[in-house]
Amino acid sequence: MAKSNPVDETRIADPVERTKRQRHSNAKKVAGTAKAQKQQRRRKSAVGTRSGAKPATGKQTKQQTCLDLLSRREGATIEELQEATGWQKHSVRGFLAGAVRKKLGLTLVSEKPDAGPRRYRSQPPRLSRDLLIRAIAYRIQEIRYGGLSKATRRKLAALVNAPPGKIAPQTVQKISPGARLVREWNGRTHPVTVKEEGFTYAGRSYRSLTAIACEITGAHWSGPRFFGLARRPIGQRLAPSSAGGGPERGVSDA
Repeated sequence: MAKSNPVDETRIADPVERTKRQRHSNAKKVAGTAKAQKQQRRRKSAVGTRSGAKPATGKQTKQQTCLDLLSRREGATIEELQEATGWQKHSVRGFLAGAVRKKLGLTLVSEKPDAGPRRYRSQPPRLSRDLLIRAIAYRIQEIRYGGLSKATRRKLAALVNAPPGKIAPQTVQKISPGARLVREWNGRTHPVTVKEEGFTYAGRSYRSLTAIACEITGAHWSGPRFFGLARRPIGQRLAPSSAGGGPERGVSDA
């Protein structure tokens, strides 16, 4: 019985049939490559699971992965940190000396058991019992009621980054209920009456002077500064008013 020879695609006379066979061959090659890549990813995942170390993912940085391993009760070895991050040994040692000890200020403890490699473990910061209670209470309150506003966080960051001796906090004059604030803007006089809880302007009640300043000017203004209540540091000159607003401001008793 004669053996059938395989069909040579280059000798197929019909161009349509030749194109079909070429497309089928290319599809098989692509499918084989995708299958091989998928198997390779599975093998890498299995290796990381057997080692017990958490591999670094896109959601968590390698630095945070190292800190998580170091915060465990048993700590971590250099080899475990290498396997979790893919770093070289000298990179791991540099991270422990530079980032953990100097930059983050954490206390790093190393222990050498009788049998096994040296293990490194980070200790929590040393705080007094009173400070810990206050921090935990604030965190509970923050979770339930919300933390600081963005404006407050910006002010705190500005105070922290300010040079020594250059901090000049802006204070606001205290005004008693019944007082009247007068501000001239665009040729008109705008009186505001101070109430027990808020302010009254043009027959309407407002909770803050900033809302009234925005109502008058149509732009965002600081209410205390707009009505001349903000005390500026000595030597700081008053910025000229815009849009034809006059500089006349004052506080009078009703």
